[in-house]
Amino acid sequence: MKTFLLLITFMLTMDAALAETVNCTRYKIDGKNLFKNMTELNLALPETLQIPDQDFVEKTGSKSMLGNPLEINSGFSTGFNKSAKSRKMTLMPNGKLIYPGPVNNTVARYECDKNPSEIKAIQAKRQNCRTGNVDECSNDDLCQFATNSKWSSADKARVIAWNEDARWANHLSAAKKLDLNCSVGKLIK
Repeated sequence: MKTFLLLITFMLTMDAALAETVNCTRYKIDGKNLFKNMTELNLALPETLQIPDQDFVEKTGSKSMLGNPLEINSGFSTGFNKSAKSRKMTLMPNGKLIYPGPVNNTVARYECDKNPSEIKAIQAKRQNCRTGNVDECSNDDLCQFATNSKWSSADKARVIAWNEDARWANHLSAAKKLDLNCSVGKLIK
């Protein structure tokens, strides 16, 4: 079971490593008087956000994109994590993000370094890479598909190894051609 959990952790870590970060800075808060103090407000609606591009999905019939608000493990309020699932943040075509707060009638507005068109292009490029067009792959993408984890009896741990699965042969070849080491041989803790 421990090995399975390590493998899942590795896969999630690698997938997150592929994500490009959308960096956002808060510039306005509606309803800030509903918070007890600035510490509580900043826990609920941080001054800066770093959101993986993979957290955004297209909004049907719109140029905007939607995402679930970040789960902030801040202990801000007992209802925060429950309510986050029903709220959606919206990234507007101009790169501004509307982030609904966990308290009714609170909204933070952020200026982000990527807009929906840029995020869609990043996501399309990653999908093209995933389906075999290695010219669309970043070095991180190549390494994700060109490696996997294997049990090492000598180390009594999982290690990163070259992926010999034929489905990823093009990715493996491209990674080696670029002399990427892709952390091969590194122990997974």
